[in-house]
Amino acid sequence: MSRAFRVLSALATVGVVTSLTACGGGSSKPSASPTTSAATTTTSAAPATAPVTDPTASKAAIARADVGAGFADYKKASGFTAVGRESCSVTVPGSVLTAQDHVYAGPMFKKTDGTFFVYSEAYVFRSRALAQRYAAVRATTAFKKCKEKQDDAATRAAQPKNYVKLTTATFADSNGGIPTMYRELQGGPDATGKLTDVVFYDRYTVLHGRVVVVVLIDAALPKDNAGSQAIVTRTSTLLKSVSTALDKRVG
Repeated sequence: MSRAFRVLSALATVGVVTSLTACGGGSSKPSASPTTSAATTTTSAAPATAPVTDPTASKAAIARADVGAGFADYKKASGFTAVGRESCSVTVPGSVLTAQDHVYAGPMFKKTDGTFFVYSEAYVFRSRALAQRYAAVRATTAFKKCKEKQDDAATRAAQPKNYVKLTTATFADSNGGIPTMYRELQGGPDATGKLTDVVFYDRYTVLHGRVVVVVLIDAALPKDNAGSQAIVTRTSTLLKSVSTALDKRVG
């Protein structure tokens, strides 16, 4: 269960779900799918990711300056952690990662006037080819379904009546720097017992040379068209800022 599973309890004020959870990225370690076996994991003589002594990861993670005005620091970077054998990044067929590879979890930021969290995970690979292969894995249906299953299970373990579901949302990046994204919704019963979606989780895969940065956005679903447009604008601005920052800090 990732740190974001704890921060979204603030969404209880929406009045639908009493205790919300968020999805986590590659560093989270929810239970693995029982249908997945080690035989589907791609292994190699050397780790796919660069040594933790490589300073690139911390430079690639989203920083305070990248999110712009209107955001406040919410949590400090937790740094490197092993990907773990139960991660979808390891268990999905074709993945280049092993349980011993590492991912860097950057700091988390929150919009000061709303429930909108932004954070990132940085994977620094030993080569551009490995980064491209991992980005391709994240685009597969198998990876997204694995995440949906794990995130839903973790959510139901905390709140049995709540759920997480994968959507068909897509994202088109004409520059090719964001080859894939996926969106999940979380919800639960409202005051009348009707199941209602309350939160969205966007996961953008940003590919930059030998680096893959997963931009994670956890936020309350907007109540109207104006709110939807504000989120679109905010997200677009953020992704452009991340791209610019990678050019400057990573090269």
